[in-house]
Amino acid sequence: MTALEMSSMHRLSAQPHIAQVDSGELFEENNTPLAPEVIESLTNFCSKYRETKNEQAIYFRARYEGIRQMTRLILLFIAFLEVLGVTVCMRKAEYTLSQALLFTHYTMVTTGYGNYPIPKTPAYQVYLIAYIFIGVGAVSILVSRIERAYFLFP
Repeated sequence: MTALEMSSMHRLSAQPHIAQVDSGELFEENNTPLAPEVIESLTNFCSKYRETKNEQAIYFRARYEGIRQMTRLILLFIAFLEVLGVTVCMRKAEYTLSQALLFTHYTMVTTGYGNYPIPKTPAYQVYLIAYIFIGVGAVSILVSRIERAYFLFP
């Protein structure tokens, strides 16, 4: 007998009007066996309950795996954006590696302390605007995916 069957039988035996003996038969309080229709309906209920639980487990497993895969992709995309931002900042704005890392990170998470001067060339400013929109969007998606991973229930 599986754990699910035992737990459902335990719930049945906890009810005041149904008892179970060691042979596995179900009896009412007055020691008369339950009608075959009642036993059949209880068996159908237990099997439908098991099927529903299995379907729910498959659904949550698939949803969790989907969220994990999307989170990995978003993390890779954010890492790519960081590398791209550091490269552009080091070449165009002439930042050091630590300055470029800090600037790109601050820019992507919208902190923007303004510690470093930004080049005033139109091409760099257009790049920076696009970088901000894409970076903020990627970080927002990452946060929502993490939230969904921890709170699987809609």
